[in-house]
Amino acid sequence: KDIRRQEWKAAEIPQQLQKRHVELTGPGNNAKMVINAMNSSADGYMFDLEDSMSPSFKNVMDAHQNLIDLTRGKLEVTNDDKYYSITNKTPPTLFVRARGLHLFENNVINSQNTPIQATLFDIGTHLFNNGKALYENGKGPFLYIPKLESYEDAQYVNNVITSAEEIIGLPKNSTKVTALIETYPSIYQTDEIIYAMKDRITGLNCGRWDYLFSMIKCLNEKQLFPRRELLTMEQPFMEAYVQQIVNASHHRGIHAMGGMSAFIPTKNIEENNKIINNILNDKTLEISRGCDGAW
Repeated sequence: KDIRRQEWKAAEIPQQLQKRHVELTGPGNNAKMVINAMNSSADGYMFDLEDSMSPSFKNVMDAHQNLIDLTRGKLEVTNDDKYYSITNKTPPTLFVRARGLHLFENNVINSQNTPIQATLFDIGTHLFNNGKALYENGKGPFLYIPKLESYEDAQYVNNVITSAEEIIGLPKNSTKVTALIETYPSIYQTDEIIYAMKDRITGLNCGRWDYLFSMIKCLNEKQLFPRRELLTMEQPFMEAYVQQIVNASHHRGIHAMGGMSAFIPTKNIEENNKIINNILNDKTLEISRGCDGAW
Protein backbone atom coordinates (compact mmCIF):
# COMPACT_ATOMS: atom_id res chain seq x y z
CA LYS A 1 0.00 0.00 0.00
CA ASP A 2 2.87 2.37 0.80
CA ILE A 3 4.37 1.82 -2.67
CA ARG A 4 1.05 2.59 -4.36
CA ARG A 5 0.36 5.70 -2.27
CA GLN A 6 3.80 7.29 -2.06
CA GLU A 7 5.11 9.77 -4.61
CA TRP A 8 8.22 8.38 -6.34
CA LYS A 9 9.54 8.13 -9.89
CA ALA A 10 11.44 5.52 -11.84
CA ALA A 11 14.94 6.38 -13.09
CA GLU A 12 15.28 8.81 -16.00
CA ILE A 13 14.71 7.26 -19.43
CA PRO A 14 17.91 7.25 -21.58
CA GLN A 15 17.99 9.54 -24.60
CA GLN A 16 17.98 6.65 -27.10
CA LEU A 17 14.69 5.38 -25.61
CA GLN A 18 12.86 8.71 -25.58
CA LYS A 19 11.10 8.06 -28.91
CA ARG A 20 9.34 4.70 -29.21
CA HIS A 21 6.35 5.52 -31.42
CA VAL A 22 6.56 2.40 -33.59
CA GLU A 23 8.12 -0.93 -32.61
CA LEU A 24 8.27 -4.13 -34.66
CA THR A 25 8.76 -7.65 -33.41
CA GLY A 26 9.55 -11.04 -34.88
CA PRO A 27 11.18 -14.41 -34.14
CA GLY A 28 14.90 -14.14 -33.43
CA ASN A 29 15.76 -17.43 -35.11
CA ASN A 30 14.67 -16.12 -38.54
CA ALA A 31 17.69 -14.16 -39.76
CA LYS A 32 15.92 -12.77 -42.85
CA MET A 33 13.08 -11.33 -40.73
CA VAL A 34 15.58 -9.81 -38.30
CA ILE A 35 17.46 -8.16 -41.18
CA ASN A 36 14.25 -6.82 -42.77
CA ALA A 37 13.15 -5.38 -39.42
CA MET A 38 16.51 -3.69 -38.86
CA ASN A 39 16.29 -2.20 -42.35
CA SER A 40 12.89 -0.66 -41.56
CA SER A 41 12.18 2.90 -40.41
CA ALA A 42 10.63 1.76 -37.09
CA ASP A 43 11.88 3.34 -33.87
CA GLY A 44 12.49 -0.01 -32.22
CA TYR A 45 12.77 -3.71 -32.99
CA MET A 46 12.08 -6.37 -30.37
CA PHE A 47 14.22 -9.38 -31.16
CA ASP A 48 12.00 -12.14 -29.81
CA LEU A 49 13.14 -15.30 -28.04
CA GLU A 50 9.62 -15.84 -26.72
CA ASP A 51 6.08 -16.16 -28.11
CA SER A 52 6.73 -15.63 -31.82
CA MET A 53 9.16 -18.57 -31.83
CA SER A 54 8.68 -22.23 -30.83
CA PRO A 55 11.19 -22.71 -27.99
CA SER A 56 13.02 -25.75 -29.35
CA PHE A 57 16.68 -25.80 -28.35
CA LYS A 58 17.75 -25.37 -31.99
CA ASN A 59 15.52 -22.32 -32.43
CA VAL A 60 16.76 -20.78 -29.18
CA MET A 61 20.44 -21.33 -30.05
CA ASP A 62 19.96 -20.14 -33.65
CA ALA A 63 18.38 -16.98 -32.23
CA HIS A 64 21.24 -16.38 -29.80
CA GLN A 65 23.74 -16.85 -32.64
CA ASN A 66 21.80 -14.34 -34.77
CA LEU A 67 21.92 -11.97 -31.81
CA ILE A 68 25.71 -12.31 -31.56
CA ASP A 69 26.08 -11.59 -35.29
CA LEU A 70 23.56 -8.73 -35.18
CA THR A 71 25.27 -6.86 -32.35
CA ARG A 72 28.59 -7.10 -34.21
CA GLY A 73 27.21 -5.96 -37.57
CA LYS A 74 27.80 -9.38 -39.16
CA LEU A 75 24.27 -10.72 -39.62
CA GLU A 76 23.68 -11.76 -43.22
CA VAL A 77 21.85 -14.57 -44.99
CA THR A 78 21.27 -15.95 -48.49
CA ASN A 79 17.76 -17.27 -49.16
CA ASP A 80 16.66 -18.55 -52.59
CA ASP A 81 19.80 -17.06 -54.14
CA LYS A 82 18.97 -13.64 -52.62
CA TYR A 83 21.49 -11.99 -50.32
CA TYR A 84 20.22 -10.07 -47.27
CA SER A 85 22.21 -7.79 -44.98
CA ILE A 86 21.58 -4.74 -42.82
CA THR A 87 22.13 -1.61 -44.90
CA ASN A 88 20.21 0.85 -42.71
CA LYS A 89 22.46 3.65 -41.42
CA THR A 90 19.98 4.40 -38.61
CA PRO A 91 18.48 1.00 -37.68
CA PRO A 92 15.76 0.64 -35.03
CA THR A 93 16.78 0.47 -31.39
CA LEU A 94 17.34 -3.17 -30.46
CA PHE A 95 15.34 -4.78 -27.65
CA VAL A 96 15.59 -8.47 -26.71
CA ARG A 97 12.63 -10.33 -25.22
CA ALA A 98 13.66 -13.25 -23.05
CA ARG A 99 11.43 -16.25 -22.54
CA GLY A 100 8.96 -16.23 -19.64
CA LEU A 101 9.39 -17.34 -16.06
CA HIS A 102 7.08 -20.34 -16.60
CA LEU A 103 9.61 -22.04 -18.93
CA PHE A 104 12.75 -24.06 -18.24
CA GLU A 105 15.65 -24.81 -20.59
CA ASN A 106 15.76 -28.59 -20.33
CA ASN A 107 18.92 -28.83 -22.43
CA VAL A 108 20.99 -26.85 -19.92
CA ILE A 109 21.51 -28.32 -16.45
CA ASN A 110 22.65 -26.32 -13.42
CA SER A 111 24.86 -27.40 -10.52
CA GLN A 112 21.84 -28.97 -8.75
CA ASN A 113 21.32 -31.21 -11.80
CA THR A 114 18.00 -29.53 -12.67
CA PRO A 115 17.04 -27.55 -15.81
CA ILE A 116 17.94 -23.87 -15.74
CA GLN A 117 15.11 -21.33 -15.72
CA ALA A 118 14.58 -19.99 -19.27
CA THR A 119 14.49 -16.28 -18.41
CA LEU A 120 17.77 -16.65 -16.53
CA PHE A 121 19.28 -18.58 -19.46
CA ASP A 122 18.24 -16.02 -22.09
CA ILE A 123 19.21 -12.93 -20.10
CA GLY A 124 22.49 -14.46 -18.97
CA THR A 125 23.45 -15.75 -22.42
CA HIS A 126 22.58 -12.46 -24.14
CA LEU A 127 24.34 -10.22 -21.63
CA PHE A 128 27.40 -12.48 -21.46
CA ASN A 129 27.75 -12.50 -25.26
CA ASN A 130 26.57 -9.01 -26.17
CA GLY A 131 26.10 -6.82 -23.09
CA LYS A 132 29.47 -5.06 -23.18
CA ALA A 133 29.42 -4.53 -26.96
CA LEU A 134 25.95 -2.96 -26.80
CA TYR A 135 26.85 -0.77 -23.82
CA GLU A 136 30.14 0.46 -25.31
CA ASN A 137 28.35 1.35 -28.57
CA GLY A 138 25.62 3.25 -26.70
CA LYS A 139 22.96 0.77 -27.85
CA GLY A 140 21.84 -0.84 -24.63
CA PRO A 141 21.49 -3.47 -23.50
CA PHE A 142 17.69 -3.15 -23.60
CA LEU A 143 15.37 -6.01 -22.61
CA TYR A 144 11.68 -6.86 -22.73
CA ILE A 145 10.49 -8.98 -19.78
CA PRO A 146 7.32 -11.08 -20.38
CA LYS A 147 4.80 -12.99 -18.29
CA LEU A 148 5.35 -11.25 -14.93
CA GLU A 149 2.58 -12.06 -12.48
CA SER A 150 3.75 -10.21 -9.37
CA TYR A 151 6.29 -7.81 -7.91
CA GLU A 152 8.19 -10.87 -6.63
CA ASP A 153 8.67 -11.96 -10.25
CA ALA A 154 9.94 -8.46 -11.06
CA GLN A 155 12.33 -8.54 -8.09
CA TYR A 156 13.70 -11.90 -9.26
CA VAL A 157 14.36 -10.60 -12.79
CA ASN A 158 15.93 -7.42 -11.42
CA ASN A 159 18.27 -9.51 -9.22
CA VAL A 160 19.23 -11.71 -12.18
CA ILE A 161 20.15 -8.66 -14.27
CA THR A 162 22.03 -6.99 -11.40
CA SER A 163 24.07 -10.16 -10.85
CA ALA A 164 24.83 -10.41 -14.57
CA GLU A 165 25.97 -6.78 -14.67
CA GLU A 166 28.35 -7.42 -11.75
CA ILE A 167 29.78 -10.58 -13.33
CA ILE A 168 30.51 -9.06 -16.76
CA GLY A 169 31.51 -5.62 -15.51
CA LEU A 170 28.61 -3.45 -16.66
CA PRO A 171 27.63 -0.40 -14.59
CA LYS A 172 24.75 -1.15 -12.22
CA ASN A 173 21.33 -0.50 -13.79
CA SER A 174 22.84 0.14 -17.24
CA THR A 175 20.61 -2.65 -18.58
CA LYS A 176 17.17 -1.15 -19.17
CA VAL A 177 13.92 -3.10 -19.25
CA THR A 178 10.35 -2.83 -20.48
CA ALA A 179 7.88 -5.08 -18.67
CA LEU A 180 4.90 -6.65 -20.39
CA ILE A 181 1.70 -6.50 -18.36
CA GLU A 182 0.08 -9.55 -19.92
CA THR A 183 -1.24 -11.58 -17.01
CA TYR A 184 -4.39 -10.98 -15.01
CA PRO A 185 -2.59 -10.85 -11.61
CA SER A 186 -0.06 -8.28 -12.86
CA ILE A 187 -2.64 -5.60 -13.73
CA TYR A 188 -3.29 -5.26 -9.96
CA GLN A 189 0.43 -4.73 -9.23
CA THR A 190 1.56 -2.23 -11.86
CA ASP A 191 3.00 0.23 -9.32
CA GLU A 192 4.72 -2.55 -7.39
CA ILE A 193 6.24 -4.06 -10.55
CA ILE A 194 7.59 -0.66 -11.61
CA TYR A 195 8.97 -0.12 -8.10
CA ALA A 196 10.74 -3.50 -8.06
CA MET A 197 12.71 -2.45 -11.16
CA LYS A 198 12.52 1.32 -10.75
CA ASP A 199 16.23 1.97 -11.33
CA ARG A 200 16.18 0.25 -14.75
CA ILE A 201 12.57 0.14 -16.02
CA THR A 202 11.61 2.42 -18.94
CA GLY A 203 8.10 1.26 -19.79
CA LEU A 204 5.13 -1.07 -19.44
CA ASN A 205 3.62 -2.81 -22.45
CA CYS A 206 0.04 -3.95 -23.10
CA GLY A 207 0.27 -7.67 -23.91
CA ARG A 208 -3.39 -7.92 -24.80
CA TRP A 209 -3.69 -11.47 -26.21
CA ASP A 210 -1.91 -13.15 -23.32
CA TYR A 211 -3.84 -10.95 -20.90
CA LEU A 212 -7.11 -12.33 -22.27
CA PHE A 213 -5.80 -15.89 -21.97
CA SER A 214 -4.66 -15.21 -18.41
CA MET A 215 -8.09 -13.82 -17.50
CA ILE A 216 -9.77 -16.95 -18.84
CA LYS A 217 -7.34 -19.06 -16.83
CA CYS A 218 -7.72 -17.07 -13.60
CA LEU A 219 -11.44 -16.36 -13.45
CA ASN A 220 -14.21 -18.66 -12.31
CA GLU A 221 -14.82 -21.41 -14.86
CA LYS A 222 -18.52 -20.46 -14.96
CA GLN A 223 -17.62 -17.04 -16.39
CA LEU A 224 -17.75 -17.58 -20.13
CA PHE A 225 -16.06 -15.29 -22.65
CA PRO A 226 -17.56 -14.52 -26.06
CA ARG A 227 -15.87 -15.49 -29.32
CA ARG A 228 -12.37 -14.05 -29.73
CA GLU A 229 -13.29 -11.62 -32.53
CA LEU A 230 -15.67 -9.89 -30.13
CA LEU A 231 -12.92 -9.37 -27.53
CA THR A 232 -11.73 -6.11 -29.05
CA MET A 233 -9.94 -3.20 -27.41
CA GLU A 234 -13.24 -1.26 -27.49
CA GLN A 235 -14.62 -3.54 -24.76
CA PRO A 236 -14.83 -1.61 -21.44
CA PHE A 237 -12.74 -4.15 -19.49
CA MET A 238 -9.96 -3.94 -22.10
CA GLU A 239 -10.14 -0.13 -22.09
CA ALA A 240 -9.76 -0.24 -18.28
CA TYR A 241 -6.73 -2.53 -18.70
CA VAL A 242 -4.98 -0.07 -21.04
CA GLN A 243 -5.90 2.90 -18.85
CA GLN A 244 -4.39 1.27 -15.77
CA ILE A 245 -1.10 0.72 -17.63
CA VAL A 246 -1.09 4.27 -19.02
CA ASN A 247 -1.92 5.87 -15.66
CA ALA A 248 0.64 3.86 -13.68
CA SER A 249 3.39 4.41 -16.29
CA HIS A 250 2.90 8.16 -16.60
CA HIS A 251 2.54 8.63 -12.84
CA ARG A 252 5.95 6.99 -12.38
CA GLY A 253 7.67 8.71 -15.32
CA ILE A 254 7.96 5.84 -17.81
CA HIS A 255 6.41 5.00 -21.19
CA ALA A 256 3.16 3.17 -21.79
CA MET A 257 3.51 0.97 -24.88
CA GLY A 258 0.42 -0.19 -26.76
CA GLY A 259 -0.17 -3.74 -27.86
CA MET A 260 0.29 -5.70 -31.04
CA SER A 261 -2.06 -5.42 -33.97
CA ALA A 262 -2.96 -8.92 -35.12
CA PHE A 263 -3.47 -7.77 -38.73
CA ILE A 264 -0.65 -8.42 -41.18
CA PRO A 265 -0.48 -6.67 -44.59
CA THR A 266 -0.58 -8.83 -47.72
CA LYS A 267 0.22 -8.36 -51.43
CA ASN A 268 -3.50 -8.19 -52.32
CA ILE A 269 -4.08 -4.44 -52.73
CA GLU A 270 -7.81 -4.48 -52.01
CA GLU A 271 -7.39 -6.71 -48.97
CA ASN A 272 -4.35 -4.70 -47.89
CA ASN A 273 -6.25 -1.41 -47.75
CA LYS A 274 -8.76 -2.97 -45.34
CA ILE A 275 -5.98 -4.46 -43.20
CA ILE A 276 -4.02 -1.21 -43.03
CA ASN A 277 -7.21 0.65 -42.11
CA ASN A 278 -7.80 -1.81 -39.26
CA ILE A 279 -4.23 -1.29 -38.03
CA LEU A 280 -4.61 2.49 -38.28
CA ASN A 281 -7.84 2.42 -36.25
CA ASP A 282 -6.22 0.18 -33.63
CA LYS A 283 -3.17 2.44 -33.22
CA THR A 284 -5.28 5.62 -33.24
CA LEU A 285 -7.36 4.18 -30.40
CA GLU A 286 -4.21 3.43 -28.37
CA ILE A 287 -2.86 6.95 -28.95
CA SER A 288 -6.20 8.44 -27.83
CA ARG A 289 -5.91 6.45 -24.61
CA GLY A 290 -2.47 7.87 -23.86
CA CYS A 291 -0.05 5.24 -25.18
CA ASP A 292 3.39 6.65 -26.08
CA GLY A 293 3.93 4.09 -28.81
CA ALA A 294 2.79 0.68 -29.99
CA TRP A 295 3.77 -2.50 -31.78
